[in-house]
Amino acid sequence: MRKGKKWLGILAGVMLFAQTASAQMVTVEGYGPDRGSALRDAERLAVENVIGTFIDSKTLVSQGQVALDEIYAKATGFVRNSTVISEGATADGYKVQATVDVDTNGNSALVNQLTAIMRLNDPRIAVVILDHGQRSDWCEAVINERLIDMGFSHVVDANMVASLQDARLLEHIYSGGTSIHSIGSNFGVDFIVLGKLEMDSDNITIPDFKGGYKNTSLVSGNAEITAKIIRFDTGDIVGTFSEDTSIINNSNKKAEKAALKDLAVKAADKVEAKFKTVAANVNTSVQVIVMAWDYQRVEEVAAALRGISGINNVYIREHNGERAILECDSAQSAQTIANMLRRNRNVSMSVSGISGSTITVMAR
Repeated sequence: MRKGKKWLGILAGVMLFAQTASAQMVTVEGYGPDRGSALRDAERLAVENVIGTFIDSKTLVSQGQVALDEIYAKATGFVRNSTVISEGATADGYKVQATVDVDTNGNSALVNQLTAIMRLNDPRIAVVILDHGQRSDWCEAVINERLIDMGFSHVVDANMVASLQDARLLEHIYSGGTSIHSIGSNFGVDFIVLGKLEMDSDNITIPDFKGGYKNTSLVSGNAEITAKIIRFDTGDIVGTFSEDTSIINNSNKKAEKAALKDLAVKAADKVEAKFKTVAANVNTSVQVIVMAWDYQRVEEVAAALRGISGINNVYIREHNGERAILECDSAQSAQTIANMLRRNRNVSMSVSGISGSTITVMAR
């Protein structure tokens, strides 16, 4: 079968974005020498279409293309269900039109692999765990390692924001008392995983059968973490979680150390799940920061965004007389949207920067 026919099937297929928290329905046409081959072709095309909503293919490099080729080769493994709408023989084989249910659950194999490919356009992430001692270093290291294993290549060393901790500024950010837009710009961070760690240990007692309790040689080490994942450019909270654990040992130091190790792994699991959920959201939120004194210029940029195919729900979230924050839902990457804005000749504006899913526009 010629490749042109295959892509004709994509263009002719009706895209049904009936997305739930765990799947995306896509209707496509598949071709092959027989029915089974045509259905497999349709399933592969459905997976390819879903991947296209995650990744701008123009940004792919060789390593990412190899990863995508492996996904395509195992495409049927990412399909939950296929329903044939119509089928029949053609002059050179068989054609099937089917609705394919592609698994986009945050923990699915497909999303796991797509998350790894996100290194091609991945954000800069900083992990900072607030603690009164040095124990937070372990949690930060474990979470950083997990993010790197997921494929994020721009994981920022916490030492880069050490001065913020010294100034107790992150404490204010955690409690929502400080705007973080300028801080994010200064440190070049797109997301921050900001958590608080608390630890203690208790001697374990048992009943003495005389109406009281007696000490044992065992100690319970207790550790708890609460965290927020924040977009550094806008201050939006994209995820929160809390975890706690208790480990028994024969000394306070050993019990607390074991509890800390266990807690760090649990926290890393939660961070991974949160970022996978973001990756699994087909229509992602794109932030457009407009530098403009005149509110009319902000509205002109908003109108330009609404005129771009594939963009929905453009909102002007904030305008303080100098800058405005626009938010829109789109299946396209920030890079693609920025390119379309650059080509718009009806509005006097220039794209001055792209970071993760945020575009900065000058419209003065």
